[in-house]
Amino acid sequence: MPSTWLFTRETESIWVECVDGRALVIAGPGTERKAVEYRSEAELQAGQIALAETLSSGGWVLWPSEKDRRSGQERRAASRGASDRRQGLDRRGLVLPESLDARR
Repeated sequence: MPSTWLFTRETESIWVECVDGRALVIAGPGTERKAVEYRSEAELQAGQIALAETLSSGGWVLWPSEKDRRSGQERRAASRGASDRRQGLDRRGLVLPESLDARR
């Protein structure tokens, strides 16, 4: 999952995304778009810091991210209510009535 940051200033926003640990994609403000590639992870981190400092000095504020929604419990080790959670679902994930579920 890529790392992302949202900076805001009044009604404007800048979305920054780190892609593959080697590039920053910067979207905003408005329709401006820019991609910056780096030769190493160290250069990328230095670029991220420089960008954040530049934006901050220009009045941009890093928008707080939502609280981590993970429970902290390893999801693969969590107990399940049924042995096959997909039972009764069609290919689109819709619940099928028993009369239409061909797997039963």
